[in-house]
Amino acid sequence: MVTYTSGGNTSGDSYLWLLDESGLPYAFKIWASVIPIGGVKATWDSWKSTESGVLLPTQHKLLFLNISMGEVKAWN
Repeated sequence: MVTYTSGGNTSGDSYLWLLDESGLPYAFKIWASVIPIGGVKATWDSWKSTESGVLLPTQHKLLFLNISMGEVKAWN
């Protein structure tokens, strides 16, 4: 569980990461002031390995919504 206590739009919001056997996150639960229901679950799906070797999800499922992250990229 991670709670952001200061700064930005997420101040006071909490996130619980759900990990698979290998340690890769498959979903998270969120408690946020902008969402009236606590513990809403969203998935991390369609993982992509970037040129730098970082794994990033390209989609989330939240309740009835499928949210595309677009073209995800990472570099160093």
